[in-house]
Amino acid sequence: MFKSKADKRTLRYRCVQPTESLLHGKSFRWIENGGKVLGVAHCDSVHCGKPTVFKNRGRYVRSTTLDDRLGVHILLDVLPQMGITTDVLLTDDEEIGQSTASDFAETIGTDHPYNWIFSFDRKGSGSVVYDFTTMEPYAKHYFKKVHRGSFSDISYLESLHVGAVNIGAGYHNEHTLNSFADLRETQKQVNRFANFYREQRETMIEHTPIETQWDSETDFVYRGSRYIWSSYSRDWIPEDEHEEYANLILGAESPIDEEEVDRLTALNDPDEMDLEQEIWDASRLRQMIERDESLRLMDRF
Repeated sequence: MFKSKADKRTLRYRCVQPTESLLHGKSFRWIENGGKVLGVAHCDSVHCGKPTVFKNRGRYVRSTTLDDRLGVHILLDVLPQMGITTDVLLTDDEEIGQSTASDFAETIGTDHPYNWIFSFDRKGSGSVVYDFTTMEPYAKHYFKKVHRGSFSDISYLESLHVGAVNIGAGYHNEHTLNSFADLRETQKQVNRFANFYREQRETMIEHTPIETQWDSETDFVYRGSRYIWSSYSRDWIPEDEHEEYANLILGAESPIDEEEVDRLTALNDPDEMDLEQEIWDASRLRQMIERDESLRLMDRF
């Protein structure tokens, strides 16, 4: 599904397609196909500096919008080609922590029950279930690894009372100018999802939401832990890890050059890229901070 020129042309189109076009000028777009499962993807993206529109490097593609236009492509183009029918929810403003998935949940979601929810909005492989603990056994079985995560679109859909999983889409270096996707890794993840869908699409995976206490627009308390919004990473970071995250960035080793990036992307096992990925992300942010003296660390966290 990702090897032909036609497939890559479609992916390129999704990467550059205006958000207004994808959402039909609305805050979210719900595509009802009569499915018992709901797929979710966000149309907004974030990066620092001049964007990379799209570069085709064979097995690898580069674009600063792969998070989450690759997920959009999977939902709108790839899964239908595989005979997989789901309803689709396209959202906006996920990258600023205000996903319009919440608008869907408040206006339409509870009137259209689903068996479970999924998205392809995570780097690499594996999966994350956040607080959808009833989904964890399925995620472990079909996607092998369940990583730790904080929030994404599906987190705003707890009121639908069904399990949800965020699946690794095979992209890396998201939110940077060196964002790329390993399409071989992407295909493996899509194949794993296909097995999950075909065996469990009729299974109702129930979920009971846990109340979250918001103290402000930039922090909240959940299960006794405080989370803080990082405006750079566009993610919620546990307060006890906030300082560690900043130290990782400031203490990063010398920037990795393009040849090193190519070496890392050529690794046989994408799951082995975690350590190198952390070093690369930290190095890139350090470069950006040093290059623009007007940036202040406190503006990033």
